[in-house]
Amino acid sequence: MKSKSVVILCVFLAALLVVGITSAAQGEKAYELIDWNKPLPMTERLLADQYVLPEGWQEATKGVKELVFFNSGALTHDIATAIGMELFEQKTGIHVKALEVGSAYTFPKFLSVVTSKDPSVHIGFIRAEVEYAHVASAGWAHPIDELWTPEVQALYSPGLVDCIRWDDHFYGSVNIVQWYVFYYRPSWLEAAGVKKVPETWEEVWEAAKKCREWAKENLGPDYYGLTFGATKAGHIHIAMLSALTYSQGGRTLKEGKFNLDTPEFRESWSYLVNSIKEDIADVACLGYSWSDYQKVFGMGKAAMMLGYSVYAVKFPTDFPEMAGDWAAVAPPKWDATHPDSHRIGYINYDEYVINNFADDRHKAAAMLFLDFYRSKEACMYELLVEGNDSFLPAVYDDPNIVDKVDWDLAKAVAERIGASEPVKAGTTIPEVRAASAKTARMEALPPGAAYVSDILSEYLGKSVIEGMDADEALSEALSKIVQYTH
Repeated sequence: MKSKSVVILCVFLAALLVVGITSAAQGEKAYELIDWNKPLPMTERLLADQYVLPEGWQEATKGVKELVFFNSGALTHDIATAIGMELFEQKTGIHVKALEVGSAYTFPKFLSVVTSKDPSVHIGFIRAEVEYAHVASAGWAHPIDELWTPEVQALYSPGLVDCIRWDDHFYGSVNIVQWYVFYYRPSWLEAAGVKKVPETWEEVWEAAKKCREWAKENLGPDYYGLTFGATKAGHIHIAMLSALTYSQGGRTLKEGKFNLDTPEFRESWSYLVNSIKEDIADVACLGYSWSDYQKVFGMGKAAMMLGYSVYAVKFPTDFPEMAGDWAAVAPPKWDATHPDSHRIGYINYDEYVINNFADDRHKAAAMLFLDFYRSKEACMYELLVEGNDSFLPAVYDDPNIVDKVDWDLAKAVAERIGASEPVKAGTTIPEVRAASAKTARMEALPPGAAYVSDILSEYLGKSVIEGMDADEALSEALSKIVQYTH
């Protein structure tokens, strides 16, 4: 009898052990059930013409019917996003719902979600340079380091990978990306006696000065040699100041903190201020947004600019009267002593982050969507249908990429969302875009960057409008920044 009791006890304990093991397995996070390197290594899945789903995704996302995210503006203007949503649903059966929010409100809306720990919106859409670190450092974004192994990082632009890394971790992935390239107007350069296309910012200065003098005399007082945006709205001046700094081999951050009191940044600051003071650029640049100054160039009011690559697509349709009188090259380096690797333009991009308060299965689905959206299949629609750049540089290297787009699907989605019917065409300025992708750079600015940006914008204005010495104005601005950030 006693031995029978022992047997029963042993069976009972064994059953408890099995239950314990099963419970431990069941305690695994849903997103940990995904093996991102099967059935193919992650790099091969992402580079395939059609995205390959990773093993374990079905179990990880079991019960998930819908993902909800904020989109900047109406999908009518984001056909590639709409196509990506459609393709993702076809592959997984998971519907993706876009909450269309004005671009000025995407960040405040996401902040309201995460600060209230609302799990119902699974993905946030944010501007990278001034918003990403703010969200990541507060613990509001779900970390996704498993998606960014060294092998995967090597597929993408080094400058872009650097700016989606915060505190040695990854919390997001890219929605759209646009490289900055250098535009010029050939007829102006020729008429002004500029013998070759500028390759350095020193040469840009001299060429822009000659173009302004010629244009002022022959076209009118409101035609300038150089144009750029410097309004604090959208922090657009950060793009130009950063690009000029990077072209000298400098950086705007050091160990995660602002690094602005440097010879490189001071040279960049003086370049912008003095271009206006010396009548090379219009004082109106102080109020130009990212779209304003590019339209000024498109209208034929300026000889040169550092601008979004996407305008290579827009110029022919928005400004047909200027057809044949614009061209683009990779961004300039600072001067002839610098290597070509310093031909660095800024990166404009928006980022997806995952709400850290969503449940684990929706986190798994959101990670799957972010993984898909950085793939070759998704990136080719951004490039060829919407005209943005490819987050994945390999898309530029495929000579048959145009024929790999499902143009019937693109047309069907365009009709459904009320967008213009896409035209089957190749990539505009592909060599320039590919070159810019290799050297482009941006940095995820630390929390409080918006206020720092406002101070810089204020003192740009003081230097130009009130006549402060450029170096003195920057010193005063930096003293305020130091008080705020330390």
